[in-house]
Amino acid sequence: MIQGVRFQLPDPLGVLEARGGPRGWTRVRCEDGGAAAFLPERLPAEARASATFGARLGDALARYLAGEPEPFDVPIDPIGTPFQVKVWAALRGVPHGTVITYGELAARVGSHPRAVGQAVGQNPLWIVVPCHRVVGSDGRLTGYAGGLHRKEALLRIEGGLC
Repeated sequence: MIQGVRFQLPDPLGVLEARGGPRGWTRVRCEDGGAAAFLPERLPAEARASATFGARLGDALARYLAGEPEPFDVPIDPIGTPFQVKVWAALRGVPHGTVITYGELAARVGSHPRAVGQAVGQNPLWIVVPCHRVVGSDGRLTGYAGGLHRKEALLRIEGGLC
């Protein structure tokens, strides 16, 4: 089982902690607190030998932070209810550099905006499943478990904010 890796991202994003298992990443979230570097040695030997489970995420993050609009091509294994997984899958379809309202996302999954908002708020795979691209009905930045400062920073990286 993959135990985890940590990446130091530029301010104000902070430290990104990623954890996963044999089928893919299960958690990617920013943590407040001390600095850390990418630590591939924390991966078990079978993951290091398989080339790069952690390095692949690191490469995807580097491309993302450079503003490349490619989707994350890393394996994920999100843990949630069937409804949450459905919402998270829909989020992966929101293009880089764009935003969507909770109402628009709810229409895509056939649900109510509040239920969708709760599922978005439980997203365990920040950045990889781009919950930061969801905004309020008036276009304002609302609700982000990592703080609105991070949501704004991620949207600026993507060019989604002027």
